[in-house]
Amino acid sequence: MNFHSNILPFDIFFADKKCDFEDNFKHYYVCIYSQQLDQSHRVLNDLYGLIITTNKKYEYIQDDYVVPIVINERKCYVCCDKLVRIKLDEKVQLKQYYLTEEQKEQVRVKTVKFMQEVKRQIWGGIDL
Repeated sequence: MNFHSNILPFDIFFADKKCDFEDNFKHYYVCIYSQQLDQSHRVLNDLYGLIITTNKKYEYIQDDYVVPIVINERKCYVCCDKLVRIKLDEKVQLKQYYLTEEQKEQVRVKTVKFMQEVKRQIWGGIDL
């Protein structure tokens, strides 16, 4: 069953993601990919989102993949290295929170930096 959504890249959404081996994850996410917008993909029911967390550890550690934002007057962190596939048949709600243009650019840059590191590693760029 395909659920059509109006969630677009950089929209903030909430999802109750059911996992096979772990507890449910109830998080806010920043959308970075919608299968509905992918012209070369025939499946239309998935989003990919970056987890947003309120974990204060990110306030004290230097992390090149985190963008600080505020939701509900709480400091949060978009984790650009924590990409999660969300099926639209799960509990998914578009939220009325918006990233600034500066925050969108930071998310772009840090997500691309993370993906470049993934690419480096899977193509054998690790010296152990």
